[in-house]
Amino acid sequence: MTTATQKKRDIWGSKREFLLACIGYAVGLSNIWRFPYLCFRSGGGAFLIPYFIMIVLCVTPLLYMEMAMGQLTRSGPIRAIAMLCPILKGVGVAMIALNFFLATYYSVIIAWALHYLINSFKSPLPWMSCDNSWSNKLCSSDIENSTYIRNATEEEASLFSTPPKESASNQYLYNYVLQISSGVGDFGGLNGELVGCLLLSWVLCYLCVFKGVHSAGKVVHVTALFPYIILLILLVRAVTLPGAVDGLRYLVVPAWRQLLDPNVWFLAAAQIFGSLGVSLGSFIAFASYNDTRNNIYHDTLAIVIANAFTSLLAGTVVFSSLGIVARKLNVEIPEAVAAGPDLVFVAIPPLFADLPGSNVWAILFFLMLVFLGIDSLFGQVEVINTSIIDHFGDRLEKIPRRKAFVSLCVCILCFVCGLPHVTKAGMYILTLVDNYGVSVPVLIIAYFEAIGICYIYGGNRLAREITFSSGKRTSFFFPFSWIFVTPFVITVIAGVSIFNMKPVRYGDYIYPIWAHLFGLFIAILCLIWIPLGMLHELYKNGQGKSGLRSFMKSATPTFISQRVNQRQHTRPESLQEHRKEVDSDANSDQILLTQSEIPRQEDSSHSKQSDISESPV
Repeated sequence: MTTATQKKRDIWGSKREFLLACIGYAVGLSNIWRFPYLCFRSGGGAFLIPYFIMIVLCVTPLLYMEMAMGQLTRSGPIRAIAMLCPILKGVGVAMIALNFFLATYYSVIIAWALHYLINSFKSPLPWMSCDNSWSNKLCSSDIENSTYIRNATEEEASLFSTPPKESASNQYLYNYVLQISSGVGDFGGLNGELVGCLLLSWVLCYLCVFKGVHSAGKVVHVTALFPYIILLILLVRAVTLPGAVDGLRYLVVPAWRQLLDPNVWFLAAAQIFGSLGVSLGSFIAFASYNDTRNNIYHDTLAIVIANAFTSLLAGTVVFSSLGIVARKLNVEIPEAVAAGPDLVFVAIPPLFADLPGSNVWAILFFLMLVFLGIDSLFGQVEVINTSIIDHFGDRLEKIPRRKAFVSLCVCILCFVCGLPHVTKAGMYILTLVDNYGVSVPVLIIAYFEAIGICYIYGGNRLAREITFSSGKRTSFFFPFSWIFVTPFVITVIAGVSIFNMKPVRYGDYIYPIWAHLFGLFIAILCLIWIPLGMLHELYKNGQGKSGLRSFMKSATPTFISQRVNQRQHTRPESLQEHRKEVDSDANSDQILLTQSEIPRQEDSSHSKQSDISESPV
């Protein structure tokens, strides 16, 4: 990015807009359906222990690091990582690729919510009745005191002496909304209604991002706060209905033996990574529109606390509802819980039938899902837009309204690539992409990001830069975690996830070999940029140099901080002298940040900063 481009960089209208945008991105659909399911599956209250440990030891330090990277460099993830750790510049490209795949199927879930929202204006609610063209003989709108199975066929029903029943909401989702086929190879053509809803979701996303942070900053005032209002209303209503206490008991009663299962710790880490969106680059992009003097410490704490609070609030609402549904179905709560869209689109909608003004409740609930999804979606699109403008900003200068143009191109491309998800095999494809293209790659990206910034650039050096730019002391906890704790935790989590990786299944459906190979190909498309970036940087710096000298030059940061700029005003230095200082900083990173390294400001303009001691303590 040229200096001219940097000077023209937008900034948030206020600190409140930045914070609401980050909270809106971090709080998404995963808080509504995945957290309650994993909490139940992994021992109820016992799951909360590794969940909060992972928040403190792993996610909070990484979030603080990413926001510092964006704010200090004033660049998106590709350029920010390339400036701080050139040899791992491919990590930034991998983040963009991961965001692209995530956006293409995340928008599909928003399309489902829009489909339900539109049909919520019908009376009676269409998913409460079996008198529909999509209903079969297994459908029952009153399945109390009967056997319950999910998505059964009539042939399967004949195996039971007492024919099982299937809820009307279940048949509405699978037979009407998804029109699900027999397998991943049976595409069956596009679903016209879902294509329209998918297009609408991308139109809404474009309207949020086409002016960059100026439009997004205004939208988040509604999209980030509205879901909390709806969740609180649903909570007050749900806890007053029969069966709610049974559901809450599953949420809070701990099964302590589950703490000995390493998979529980992995699931807790995977949930908070996936929910908060760390290592996807969005927080780097958001923070790049901040003033470099902004205090990101309070922002980090606010985002983490809001995410955890929302998960607990949503868990309370969802488990109260599941207890109500389980009592109505006359089944145990484990049979009413499903990992995935079943939880949101099957288990919750029947609850509205028991509420006065059921259409109003349904409209509010699905509008909340749309807002939650849009908040996260435009965060994913914004990181792509930011990276494109950072890299091609000079070439796009002649295009009028370049931000709107780039946003339009990205939204159209993501819409087209999301069309396979709205075929009749779309649910199988979505599950495949989610497991292979997102879950494991995000941990691998987090590993290389932590190694590059914490060790190659230096955790202590980053802490000094934050302290200097903000004028606030960087807590001892962050450089300590960056150097000794976070990389180790991520290494263990990534290793366990790869070691325990099993073939993907959707319910009882077993994917063919070619589908697994396709899933691995998607994962490779996300991660291949990391080794390619290494090779490119080594080749660029290796001409006429030995292997070690080439590596050292490739690992030398090109980011010139405010500290160095201030010294250049009083003692001009060449680029070679700057690199020597960088090497000196790298050696001093073996010593943790101490209070003696905190700068003292003589005035608020930073024009007369005192020098910072670079000698080891």
